[in-house]
Amino acid sequence: MAASEATQRWAVHVQRWRESGLTQAAYCQQHDLNRHTLTYWSWRLRREAETARDVQEATPALLPIRVAMTAVSCGALAAPPDLALTWPSGLRLQLPVATDAGWLAALLRGLGC
Repeated sequence: MAASEATQRWAVHVQRWRESGLTQAAYCQQHDLNRHTLTYWSWRLRREAETARDVQEATPALLPIRVAMTAVSCGALAAPPDLALTWPSGLRLQLPVATDAGWLAALLRGLGC
């Protein structure tokens, strides 16, 4: 039996066991399964699901951005523009354009972005 076939077979058994309301021992006895094997697959499938979820949560989401330019007349001295990040919720973060990119990246990671 190929690894993916075994994974699928045991995933079905683990799901049926969880839905059955039976203890592992009782479920295994009814289905002629080794209880230690069911315990292993239950653990393994839960770990794989947690790992997949962690990877998905760590993957950065793409957010729409809008770049707005302001006109400056020739010869006029103007302060450098600000960098503004606006979330769909309306939250707005305005920083100097010279803000360190590494610091900003760490801040956004800390905010879960």
